[in-house]
Amino acid sequence: MAMIKVAIVEDEALAREHGRQLVVKHDQVELIGECTNGKAAIDLILADKPDLVFLDIDLMDMTGFDVLDAIPEEQRPMVIFVTSFDRYAIRSIEVSASDYLVKPIETGRFQRALDTAIQRIEEFG
Repeated sequence: MAMIKVAIVEDEALAREHGRQLVVKHDQVELIGECTNGKAAIDLILADKPDLVFLDIDLMDMTGFDVLDAIPEEQRPMVIFVTSFDRYAIRSIEVSASDYLVKPIETGRFQRALDTAIQRIEEFG
């Protein structure tokens, strides 16, 4: 059972902290980085190659979709979108997101999304 490399991209400090607390509880996950904007997220994804990214959709400088568009398809990590809005759900399906979490995120829902993503990463590499 390999460690899953996870990054959090979230511009809201409290939401980022909540996500961090939930991610680090999982014994199969290594939190490799956190970003507060799209440019930093692109740099982190290209440089550190996380397996999974918790990606806010509404960032200060761009959207989470813009971040994914900037990453070559073969280098894209699995993504769980995190947002305050449900209006992006269909678009998240179109970009093959693993899950879509609406803030405030319930702990059990977060853990189920993380567990499902880990299972998919292990199955499909």
